[in-house]
Amino acid sequence: MNKKKNKTSNVSHLVLISTLTLLSGTVFSDQLSATGLFPYCFGAKMCQMGGAGVALTKGIDSTFGNVNPALMAQVGRDIAIDPMMVFQKVEVDSSRANLTAGTPLPPYTGSIKNKDKAYAGAYLGFNYPINSKWAVGLSTAGGGGKAKYRNSIISPALNAPSKIESMAAISNQILSYRPSCIESYGVSLIAAYLQIKNNLTQFPSGVPSRGSNRTDHAWGIGARFGGQWDIGQYASMGIAASTPIAFQKLKKYRDILAHPPRVPPVVTGGFAFHVSKCTDVLFDLEGAFWGNNAFTSKQPPVGQGWRSTLSFKFGVQHKVTPDLRLRLGYNYGRTPIRKKFVFFNGLSDSVSIIENIFTTGFTYDFTPTINMDLGGSVQLNKKLTDNGRGPAGPAAQGFTLKARVFTVALGFNIKY
Repeated sequence: MNKKKNKTSNVSHLVLISTLTLLSGTVFSDQLSATGLFPYCFGAKMCQMGGAGVALTKGIDSTFGNVNPALMAQVGRDIAIDPMMVFQKVEVDSSRANLTAGTPLPPYTGSIKNKDKAYAGAYLGFNYPINSKWAVGLSTAGGGGKAKYRNSIISPALNAPSKIESMAAISNQILSYRPSCIESYGVSLIAAYLQIKNNLTQFPSGVPSRGSNRTDHAWGIGARFGGQWDIGQYASMGIAASTPIAFQKLKKYRDILAHPPRVPPVVTGGFAFHVSKCTDVLFDLEGAFWGNNAFTSKQPPVGQGWRSTLSFKFGVQHKVTPDLRLRLGYNYGRTPIRKKFVFFNGLSDSVSIIENIFTTGFTYDFTPTINMDLGGSVQLNKKLTDNGRGPAGPAAQGFTLKARVFTVALGFNIKY
């Protein structure tokens, strides 16, 4: 009898720990990813090419400073406004796991869907050349994301945690320098803002956090450096690296979230091959060091157990007519979520799950100084299943996340 009681108590504690962990990790990383701090691309033109463009200098605008500040030295006088809509379908299935075994909490009998199916984002840019060598500019990115389930994803008898609302934005204040016609360099100071609202639960009481359903915010700071070089007539190379973006601690949720938010350092390098006067082919590699992050790298339930990732980005742009450029792209990046920690990432945003992204779009010049972009992406369905080898053990085996995404991006660009 005592053994059975102890087993029930241990499983109950597991449910409560997991309930806390599922949401606390999402606040620090996934929502930052989805809302502009670390998506697969920045700006309408770059998003049409699978996120590639760290070395590109033709047909670019001031949103490219979000990735490589050195490119702003060749943008000229420019204003860019690029809104984006993300349409997602995210499902969680805990019916095949044994999360509530030994407790009075009933399990689900099938998958449950995230009720929030869309969120918005935007990219803005401004650039002003001081003289032939120096320029100052501004590149920003931001948006909002939501995850909302009717009840906890562990059991329909639980109410918290089951939802997150967030908004994040970054602003790159850029100084770029072009000492010669074949090279340019840039540096940016990154200012970031994060705002969240959720219904976290305290462990072990199960009582909602003091910040439950209250809006909290934090400011962050970081830096980015970049360079771009022409390698002969037919190729260019670009490299950019960012420091971690460190945020203030979230005060209203301090009884639950002991660690302040942090975005890991990111390094991007790539080539642009100018195969003809009208066609450019792009190859980029991007590393995100989640595995070295003070929070995300730790094993659950303290952290998320994320691994560092390497993304491959491929893009093509072709000038069909003097007024029309067509673009295609592909992006592959392995999810940072390990199979043994799928359960502890149960409220992860679709951006952190999906691995294969196909993109397309075009730019049309209405006049020599005004153009418009229209593009989109299809992010293929991805399914992750917990293998039961993590801290939750066999109780989490079979827990599944599934997501797919479709995006639409507009762009308006003025050469003033």
